[in-house]
Amino acid sequence: MTMFDHVGVYLGKIDGESKVCQYTRERQNTTIDNWSSFLEGKVTAYHPIIPFKNYKDIAKQIVWAKDNDYRKNNYDLHRRNCEHFANMLVYGINYSGQIEQKKKNAYGLS
Repeated sequence: MTMFDHVGVYLGKIDGESKVCQYTRERQNTTIDNWSSFLEGKVTAYHPIIPFKNYKDIAKQIVWAKDNDYRKNNYDLHRRNCEHFANMLVYGINYSGQIEQKKKNAYGLS
């Protein structure tokens, strides 16, 4: 079985607790959870603030995704996983670097 890192969007502190927006295969829905439960002890990547996109626009997209059950019951590891979800909210692109790297490795393209 191939292992992938889980990806979410850190939201900062809400009501005194650090929160993260995520999309999981298990829940099949957009959720906002405690940062500590998301982490499970390990951070493998961090993407800083994006200079060309206002954080308020990202926040609006997250609220929209949560309110509209964005991708509810529509999880697909290769086309609609947690990394695709986070990149769609933050960058506006449906992309998973992990999936693309696995494709390259499978074809020997490194």
